[in-house]
Amino acid sequence: MLRINPRKIKLPLETIVIIAITGALTTIAFYAYHFHGPISKNPESWALLGDFFGGVLNPIFGFLTIIALLVTIKIQIEELKLTRTEITKSAAALSAQQKTLEQQSIEQSFFRFLENLEQDEFVLSFRNTSLNLCNEIFNLIYEEGETRADRDIRQEYAIEKLKDKIDVGAINQVLIEKVSVLIIILNKMKKPQRALHLRLLQTHLESPLISFIYHYTSMTSKVRFELIKSSGLISVVAPFLIFTRKIASEKNKVTPFDYESRRSELAEKFRKRYLEEVTDNEPEV
Repeated sequence: MLRINPRKIKLPLETIVIIAITGALTTIAFYAYHFHGPISKNPESWALLGDFFGGVLNPIFGFLTIIALLVTIKIQIEELKLTRTEITKSAAALSAQQKTLEQQSIEQSFFRFLENLEQDEFVLSFRNTSLNLCNEIFNLIYEEGETRADRDIRQEYAIEKLKDKIDVGAINQVLIEKVSVLIIILNKMKKPQRALHLRLLQTHLESPLISFIYHYTSMTSKVRFELIKSSGLISVVAPFLIFTRKIASEKNKVTPFDYESRRSELAEKFRKRYLEEVTDNEPEV
């Protein structure tokens, strides 16, 4: 709302009016004092009177008109400045409001997709067997021994080796796609908001499944791997669930640890952890 002080407008204009009236009254008083007498019936005398007042007052009124015009222009300039300021403030407020609404919309989308992820039967089965998924990836990586664990495993070879052991189609079309959508939404959030929602996603996926997603996409999809690693999901992954230098370098960006000297120890720890789960899940006789 514009806030122009009415006194700033009235005062100069009132002053000009007062000067004009004073000038007119002074002229009349001056004329009456020096040329007083009966009112003339001669038109020429009235013409002379008009010339006198016109000659004296016209320059005064003309000068005051210019002053009034300048005052009016100044007031209009101030009004324009105030209008521009108000428009700028309004635009900033609308922009901030729009950004808030956008963030709210993004947050709603995140929770909608997160709920969809949580309720998906395929994703639920992957969560329940996440350590087994990690074991299949682990066996593929270490099939030629520790010295060859960091070799470049081609997409075709990885899928061929894994397709009979895990549901590669559901992993690609459901798990990886849904996680990718959630990460795209996360990347649109502001940092404080993003950190909170990232933690929620990490909780829903859990450490072994996140490890599998990282290792699997590093072999099968460069595009998906680049997107997933941008999220920082790996920050909660336990060190013994890291199987390659490539994934270790991503882990080190958020939670540094000495992978090279601990590699054999971590690999053995994973084998032991997996065997413990297999033993725990064996049916009782």
